[in-house]
Amino acid sequence: MARILIIDDEYFVRALVTRILERNGHEIFEATDGQEGIEFFERGGQVDLVITDIFMPEMDGIETLRHLKEKNPDLKIVVISGGGKGLAKGYLPAAAAFGADATIEKPFDPLEFEARIAAILG
Repeated sequence: MARILIIDDEYFVRALVTRILERNGHEIFEATDGQEGIEFFERGGQVDLVITDIFMPEMDGIETLRHLKEKNPDLKIVVISGGGKGLAKGYLPAAAAFGADATIEKPFDPLEFEARIAAILG
């Protein structure tokens, strides 16, 4: 199955996404913010897909997306965000404009999330 990097500062989101993806046989790696996610790649980490939040300390998801797409144009990236008080609705389209392969608003239905990720991975 696929190797997937989850970048999110919220432990419970990472745990939920990990649980959903591991039950489908995927190998999961985690980072707590964009900088840690970038460092994963700088250390030679390789994945088939990155799932990143937008609102995080150190380096946000938009900056992370831009950096990763610049270095790895073919890397598949899904951006997720709840953003609080409707902010996600403004930032998720920006993520798509910067090259996200998909955007998903939190909270999401686990079965729908699973199906979207399966479709992206092909």
